[in-house]
Order: sequence, then C-alpha cells, then structure tokens
Amino acid sequence: MKRAWVVTAVTTAMMLAGSAAAADPVFAYRENVNLLYTNNPDMTVTARYGVLPGEVDNRSYRMYYSADYDTGSLTPQERQDNWLTINFGEVCNVQTIRMMTPAPYAADGITPATQGTPTGFEVWTSSDGVNFTPLPSGSYAYGFEPANTRCTGTITLNSAINTQYLRLVPTGYTTDVLETTSKSRWCLQDLRVFGGVGTLNRGNLNLLSSTGLARGDDGLVPVTMVTEGTISITDPNDGRPAKDVFFDAAVEHLSRKVISSLGVGKSVGAVFDNGLTYDFTTLGVMGYQPNDATFSLAVLTEDGWTPLVDDKGQLLIYDLPGGPVGSQPFEYFPLPAGTQGTGIKLVIESCGDGTDNRIYDLQLFGAPVGVPEPVTMSLLALGGLAMLRRKR
Repeated sequence: MKRAWVVTAVTTAMMLAGSAAAADPVFAYRENVNLLYTNNPDMTVTARYGVLPGEVDNRSYRMYYSADYDTGSLTPQERQDNWLTINFGEVCNVQTIRMMTPAPYAADGITPATQGTPTGFEVWTSSDGVNFTPLPSGSYAYGFEPANTRCTGTITLNSAINTQYLRLVPTGYTTDVLETTSKSRWCLQDLRVFGGVGTLNRGNLNLLSSTGLARGDDGLVPVTMVTEGTISITDPNDGRPAKDVFFDAAVEHLSRKVISSLGVGKSVGAVFDNGLTYDFTTLGVMGYQPNDATFSLAVLTEDGWTPLVDDKGQLLIYDLPGGPVGSQPFEYFPLPAGTQGTGIKLVIESCGDGTDNRIYDLQLFGAPVGVPEPVTMSLLALGGLAMLRRKR
C-alpha cells in the first residue's frame, strides 16, 4: 500500500507539473505595483461629483493633457460631502495612494496646478461597498508638492491594510472662499494605488512593471523598453534614462510620459530579462494619431522577432488609438491564442501623411509559462519525501 501511495503521489505531481502551462506572475516588489492597472472587470472607481473615465472603462486612469477627473467648482456643501471610491474587485493589500494633477490650464482656471489639489484627506474602508469606516486620523499622512509643473499628492498609511473598497474624502481645498471659484475643485490626471512591502501573486495585473517584477539572477531590471528608429521619449527629470522610467509605475515624482515621432517602420516594445517566457493575452495602448495610423505586433521568441499573423499567414493589422489630444483612453487588443515569448513590440505600418503618432502608455497582460503552480510544487516535494522515506 505504501508503494502504491508513493507512485500515485509522484505520478500525480508529475502530471500536474506537465500540465502547468501558465502560473500567476510573481511581483516581488508589491510596493511598486499599481493595483489600478488591472484587467479585473469588477474593479471600478466612482466619484460623488464629476465623472471618471473609469466609470466607462475600468482600466483608463491617466491622460496626457487634461484631467481624467475634475469636480468642477464645488459649493460649500459639495466640498463637505465629496468623495472618490475605489472598488478593487477583490481584497487588496494597500499602503500608498498617489495622485497627480494636470499641468496648469488657464482656460479652466487651474494655474498653478496646486489649485486643483485638496489640502487634506480622510481615508475610509469597506468590505461591502455600503458601510464605510474611517481610518484613525493618526494612522496615515498626506503631503503634496509641485513637480514638473504638476502637483503630486501622496497618502501613506503607517501600516498596510487589506480591503476591497477604499474611499478618499477631501477635508480641505487650496482655496475655500467663494463657491464660484474654480480653485475649490479636485482634478486628477493620474491615480495609482500600491501595497505594502512584500510579494504579490496576481494574474490580472499589468506585466509592464519594471520595479515590481522579480529581478533575474544578473540583477537586471526585469522589463526594459526596446525601440527602432529615431523617436522621442519625454524626459522624466529624475536622473534616469527615459526608457528606464516609462514602465516604472512607482516613479518619483509621478510625471507625464509620452513616446512621439512614431513614423512608418518605427517601433516600441518591451523585453523581459528575467529568464521567463510569457503567454501574452492582451495589449493595452493609450495613443494619439493625427491621421489614420495602423500597427502590427511582433513577439520575441528563440527565433527572434516573429510577426503575429492570422490563420492565413497574413500580417495582423490594428488601428492605433486616436482622438483629440487630451481625450485618449486605453484601447485593448486581444492577442491570438498561444502568443508566447520574452517580449512584444508594436510596429507602425502606416500613418497617412502624419508622423507625429504618439503612445502615452502601454499595458500588457499574461502569465509566465512552464512554471508549476504552488500546489504542484508541494505535491512534487511531498512525493520526493515519500520516496526518501520508502528507501529508508
């Protein structure tokens, strides 16, 4: 009976290991992973006043020129009961909330950018989205400061918490005088939420998190930008090359970022240097095109860059997201089943008579392949121990 049990355990473990085509990615630095960059359809962000793009598409939380979220001028009563609520769609570990206002835009009365920024917050949590409880006032800190003509505000909890719902309640505004003043408002161009120090195993988060993923044995940043042709990338002004900052969600300060001058034949993409092969499922692109621009995709395999084609061998062509400057949402492109490799790149195929095509952000979803699930590893270890005990 013991021998049969040992054979069964080892055989089961081997079968599970062989069938483990993909496992959830491991983010070794949870504190650097933006929890709002997810393809969880249950995640939403709602506001008491004003409209968020997240109420239309749950993964669109940053824009380039104008505000994602703008309350408009608030009356004294509205200033007292204003709030913004995040439903993560699942329980998440949370410690830091970071916000960025738009650049000053005089036409809307925001000059300087600090005029669109609350001077204080209360933080509330809930398990059901109905009953909210405020965190003790001494359990977190808030501060904001101008940077790169914008204002970055940060709420830091003294200790990380686990919650599904997070509500931010402003307690003051830069100017609380006349109810008609445009200064008594809350504007957001970027909103990000991070967990506490630790490891995170999640399959529905953006893989393009250069300081969030586990590093390889050689100490390289696990995901880097690759480009072809002469293009421009906004200088983040933090001392690092722009390429190294573009995929860093935890960059200090939050700053605008854009890849521009993307003409025909030019490309931009990401390569993973952590020794893992990924099964890519969805690509998110926030872009701008002055004319009808299209792009193709290629995946990096052992044979080099391989274009994605349809079942007839024809190159798959996608339309680059467009629209007026300042209103770019993310557009999501499901990738063909079995799109596996160590990198992916976007290649401009056509762009009419314009060359200033831009990409403001990229998201990539998927999972590493050939990595056994934790339960599989446990069974393998159990089977191995059983074999050792049998030998004794």
